[in-house]
Amino acid sequence: MPASRDSDPSFFQGSEFPRLVVLAGFAIALALALWTFPMIGSRPGKQPPITSVEAIPPADDNPVLLDVEDKTRLLPEEGAAYQYLLEKARATPLEKFKATAYRDALFSQIYTRPARYRGVPIRLEGIAMRITVEQEVAIAKEGILYEVWLRTADSTPNPYVVVFEDAPEGFPKGPNIEENVVFYGYFLKLMAYQARDTARAAPLLIGKLVWRSPRAQAEPVANPHAGWVGLVTQSPWLLLIGLVLVYSVVRLAFTARLFGRIVQSVVGPSAVTTHQGGRIAGRFTSPYQRDISPEELQAWVDSVANRELDPDDDSELSKARRSPRPEA
Repeated sequence: MPASRDSDPSFFQGSEFPRLVVLAGFAIALALALWTFPMIGSRPGKQPPITSVEAIPPADDNPVLLDVEDKTRLLPEEGAAYQYLLEKARATPLEKFKATAYRDALFSQIYTRPARYRGVPIRLEGIAMRITVEQEVAIAKEGILYEVWLRTADSTPNPYVVVFEDAPEGFPKGPNIEENVVFYGYFLKLMAYQARDTARAAPLLIGKLVWRSPRAQAEPVANPHAGWVGLVTQSPWLLLIGLVLVYSVVRLAFTARLFGRIVQSVVGPSAVTTHQGGRIAGRFTSPYQRDISPEELQAWVDSVANRELDPDDDSELSKARRSPRPEA
């Protein structure tokens, strides 16, 4: 029996609606899991107690370092020790410096115990304040030595003095600079210098300077996890949610199209395209008008009564009009 035109057909067919509800719940659950996962991973866990600190490398026991005297200017008898550490720093690759340099040295520790740090590789990170260039240095590889005065977070306002042979390309020159640098070098002595107020001493190290130009720092670093590849590899939950949503939309569109075909097959194409603004029969069309005003009814009756009788018309209405009326 064909479906009644007065019925309100459901938009979903069979078990489509329960399936979509399950898919929507699944997508919401995945979204919540994705939202809470980074927070769970970022919660600080219980940290193990610190049982030891980085050990200070042993001091260099080379005999040439025994003649070094602290809190004085460079003395002639210290030339052998200076050349020894310069050649040692030249022969030490930067990667080895990074692996062996002591990172926890403080200015106050070096200042109070210089003999303990003699010849020890140390890492300094700070701001270079001025640089001087010494030409025609016989013991230098290419006859040039660079001397930089820098301050670290713990030494300010007291400076370090660092010496190196190879300056980074583009490194600025002059008495007033301010550049972030990292230095790896061997500690030689506390070198005296005359400050504005009084005589002071600065730790002197010989090694290698690391610096990046502002342009190189501003260049974006290529991210291998950017784009769709990163989305798939780093966020598989997002990909899964996207697939579920795409499937739901496609399935919904397919169901709506199938439902439209079913309606056309039941009520006919004319019912689907009749009322203005209607799309398909049932929920998306205007309801059929069953009530008619008395004026419209009388106009229709008059139009029927005024029609000429067609002898070939076999309709019930024509037969009734052609048959004689019984006498009262």
